[in-house]
Amino acid sequence: MDIAHTFCSATEEMADISELLKKPSFLIKFLQVILAVVGVALHQDSIYSTGINGSVNVGLLADKNKIAFVYMVFCGFLLSTMMNIIGKVLGGIPKKLTMLWAVVGCILWVAAGAVILKAYADVEEMLPSTPIKLPPELEKLLNEELAAGIIGILNGLLYLVEFILVAKFETEELSS
Repeated sequence: MDIAHTFCSATEEMADISELLKKPSFLIKFLQVILAVVGVALHQDSIYSTGINGSVNVGLLADKNKIAFVYMVFCGFLLSTMMNIIGKVLGGIPKKLTMLWAVVGCILWVAAGAVILKAYADVEEMLPSTPIKLPPELEKLLNEELAAGIIGILNGLLYLVEFILVAKFETEELSS
């Protein structure tokens, strides 16, 4: 068997990309990746931040377990979603497996977003009730964390939409 024959048979097995791009459930995968990347970028300062005098301040999420959970969801699902895209391009993934990952993704993304939003709310409660001017670093951190929490919830909803689309419209053999 020569290289040309091997290449031709491999390309025949690959899914038709133009057909994949017409499927909403496949396009949602790209939105999920984009939101995961943006969420990681926004959440990067949650562990610690540098104070005005160079001291290290505890970030929004002080609990190491919560930090690990949020990063596991954001980065783990970024990787698994990329592998899912590659799997669909290379020939498809069983429908039940796609639906399982969509349900797990929905639950974990909403939970990670809720953890961030709860930490944000806790910080907001600790601030004085009278309006004060926050240091720019803290204000930036709070805004980024609020955005990261909202992105977590939105990505969870995208996984729910993906589940519904796959359950209703994908064929039983392989979900591509």
